[in-house]
Formats: sequence, C-alpha cells, structure tokens
Amino acid sequence: MRIAIVGSGISGLSCAYLLHPKHEVTLFESGSKPGGHVNTVLTKGKSGAFQVDTGFIVFNELNYPNFLRLLQKLNVESQPTRMGFSVRSDSLSLEYSGESLRGLLGHPRNALDPMHWKMILDIFRFHKEADTASNPRETVGQFIDRLKFGKRFHNQFLLPLGSALWSCSTERFSDFPMEFVSDFLSNHQMLQSFNRPVWRVIRGGSKTYVDKMILSLGSSLRLNSPVHKVKRIDDGVSLTFKDGTLQSFDEVILACHADQA
Repeated sequence: MRIAIVGSGISGLSCAYLLHPKHEVTLFESGSKPGGHVNTVLTKGKSGAFQVDTGFIVFNELNYPNFLRLLQKLNVESQPTRMGFSVRSDSLSLEYSGESLRGLLGHPRNALDPMHWKMILDIFRFHKEADTASNPRETVGQFIDRLKFGKRFHNQFLLPLGSALWSCSTERFSDFPMEFVSDFLSNHQMLQSFNRPVWRVIRGGSKTYVDKMILSLGSSLRLNSPVHKVKRIDDGVSLTFKDGTLQSFDEVILACHADQA
C-alpha cells in the first residue's frame, strides 16, 4: 500500500520505520527537521564537547516498555542518570532540591523557618492527596485551593515542578486538569518519596535514535511539507499541501497533535 504519514515525531517515525519494509511510505513533516520534541544541541566546554538534550530527555523501563524495545531494535544504547528537581528564588532568597530531606531544607537557616517546614509538610501531604483528584474539570489551582495547601508549596514547589515537566508557564500549568496531572505523577512514581524508578538517557543524545530511523527510510522523508487538508476519496485519501498541490494515497496516518489534526 501507499501510506502517507503526517508528522515526524516519535509516533510518525515509529509508524514509518515499522511500515517501510512492506509498504511504500512517505513521511511528511511541516518543519525543517524531523524528531518532534527531540532537540539535541552540541555544546563545547573546557573538558570537551557534549550532546545536550533540551526536548525529550529521559525515560525509564517501567513506563516506556515499547520505546525500550524500539531502542533495542535500533541498537541504540542508553545509560542510567540522576533525576533531580531543584528550585531557586532570588526574590525570596530560597534554594532547595528535592532529592532528600537535607536537600529540601536547603540552607541551614530554613531549619528555623516555619514557612519552609510548612512547604515540606505540604509536599508529603500532596503525595497522599493527589490521588484523590477525580473531577476531570478541576484545575490544579482549584485543587490546591480546595485542600488549602500553602502558598509557598504552590508557588515554590508545585508550579515550578509542573512548568518544568510540561515546558509551560506557571500560569498555564495552574489551569491544567488536576486529574491528568495526578495520573501522570502516579504512573511515573513521582508521588512517592522512596523507591522511585531509575531514569535513563540515550548515549550520544536523543537524536541518535531519530538519525537511525531516518537513515532506514531513505528518501521517504519530506521536510517543510505542511499538509493543509486531508480528504477521503473513492480509492483512498487525498492530501492537499500549502502550495495547492495534491497527492493521493491508499491510507494516511495523522501522527500530529490533536489541535493540528
């Protein structure tokens, strides 16, 4: 079959990689590079050059079993890494990390600050209460207000955590559905203080697996090719592009964001 795939993130790349051996696949990407959220930057320092991931960074064996199988099939190596979270606020002269109780205390002066201890207690309470979120319409901000969590916990822990995880502003994260946030944190074992999963990074940067899949596709990738319209026709599907040209296929896979599809 002639199959069109729209979007070259991990979903589109995986579909193309698996279908390509038996079908005529064309992968369309609206941007100038494939890989979706993958963005590996070469950084040079005093001790040499490093590949730094700024988009997709880490995974673990528990939550990413199919991705792990894909890496094994591609012969892409990974290695364990430390997964940490820390916050610094110059306006509050506050700095701490979330790796241990000592890290949560941060500066010794925080041991005498009742507001800081309240934040720490709220963190442990949040670990227990987050799973109670069951209203799909309740936002993070509404959940925090309903259970009367402290302002320091909200502003100096939860909002920085959420904005870091989802690469968004703190204001936008406050409007996230709390049930969705709770499910994500629970599935990734981030609502427990101990026995958290071992996180892993890809050797050479995340672009390593993207490069290997692209190499296997040959000339099937079309960059800078935004699809403007998808229409079912009698014998398949028709794609309309930005310049008005049409191409027909037997099937199409929309591997793009829902608001784009």
